[in-house]
Amino acid sequence: MYRRLVFMVAFLACGFAVPVGMETAVQESRELFVLATRNTGEIAALAESALAARDLTTLRRWLDGRARACGCAVFILDHRGMLVVAAGLDLVPGAGGDQAVTPASDAMAGRAPVPPHVIWLWDRRPFVLGAVIRHDGRPLGAAVTMWPTDDARSAVAVRLLLLAAVVGLTVLAAATLVIGPLARWVMTPVRLLGDATEQVGSGYVRVPETAGPPEVRRLACGFNDMADRVLALATRQRDFVAQASHQLRNPITALRLRVENAFELGSAPYESEDLKLALNEVDRLCAIVDSLLLLAKSENNEELPVVVDVSATVVQRVDAWRSAYDRNSVPLITNIPDGVRALCLPELIEHGLDALLDNALKFGEQCPVRVVVQRRGDMIDVVVRDQGPGLPAEELEFVGTRFWRSTRHQNLPGTGLGLAIIRRLAKASGGQVIMAASRPHGLEVRLRVSAAPAGMGTPDGHALR
Repeated sequence: MYRRLVFMVAFLACGFAVPVGMETAVQESRELFVLATRNTGEIAALAESALAARDLTTLRRWLDGRARACGCAVFILDHRGMLVVAAGLDLVPGAGGDQAVTPASDAMAGRAPVPPHVIWLWDRRPFVLGAVIRHDGRPLGAAVTMWPTDDARSAVAVRLLLLAAVVGLTVLAAATLVIGPLARWVMTPVRLLGDATEQVGSGYVRVPETAGPPEVRRLACGFNDMADRVLALATRQRDFVAQASHQLRNPITALRLRVENAFELGSAPYESEDLKLALNEVDRLCAIVDSLLLLAKSENNEELPVVVDVSATVVQRVDAWRSAYDRNSVPLITNIPDGVRALCLPELIEHGLDALLDNALKFGEQCPVRVVVQRRGDMIDVVVRDQGPGLPAEELEFVGTRFWRSTRHQNLPGTGLGLAIIRRLAKASGGQVIMAASRPHGLEVRLRVSAAPAGMGTPDGHALR
């Protein structure tokens, strides 16, 4: 807004300065015309007697002095338009007798003199004016003066420079004293509104309601009301998920205990099989409730990123999962360098790797799974790559959506919340989860977080080396 207002003021100032500059050139032309007309008439009157007597010597001496005094070239022509006497030719560059013929003819024909042209900075043409010389009522010839325009153009240039300085100072003063405070008064609350709009989803946000013009103040009041409603809705949603999950967990736990007791006491085979299926469903429901609790925690997480020993955490989680992989005859290959540390939420690497290893075991169809820790510049990648069937390209964009599962995996155990939770934790850590097809087949999931700066302390108080 500030630049636009300055441009508008400069445009208006130039729109005012252009006609003033044109009027300056016209005024200088008029002044030179008046001076030249008066002097040309005087020269014609004084040259009458000398031309009538054909005393050319006296006329030439007198004209030379007058030309020097006026700073112009003077030409005396007879009634046939023939040059009689010329003086001061060195005072006007390019002056010649042929330039005096037309003004002399106009003067002897009785035409009133008019300004030859407007004096512009780039126009070096001299002013040429003529006056008739009469003796006893009949024209003897004409006096023609040729005036250089250097002084007039210099005066126009000085006035235009002063005008440009006035315009520049006016624009500068307006930009400093008027436009700057006005733009800050209007745009500061607007910028606050823009910043608050980006943060409205992260917590309590308010903008001042007393700054700026009335329209902006009304907008700020409306924004604060909207932000309060959005925050209240989001808080109620998070509270509902957390409370519902907690409330569901107690009866589910009690139900599981009763099903386990009934399963141990059951005698008929069909009764035991039904109870076993019911127990599996209870386990599945427990997993969903636990995932909802973790999701609610991730969405309302107020923890700050800390330094995490990625190498040690990945080794620990791989060791914890290795027995499950061995039972299913799935090779688990690792490449984990020592001393890799990242700046992220404390539970991100642990929960993220658990979810990724669980998915690779369930959906990889017993193909080898590779876990790699890499450093790429200022980022740390924890990569889980399987060689299973993978996912088609049209399904990759939906991976990580809450409760989404591929149509080919609907009958496998799971909640569809694991990757959604990891995405949320990664975003809160300033990282991201990248999914892509593996080569030649399979799925590659890359958990990317920022590397910990050298010298930053770990949670146990030790400095990084």
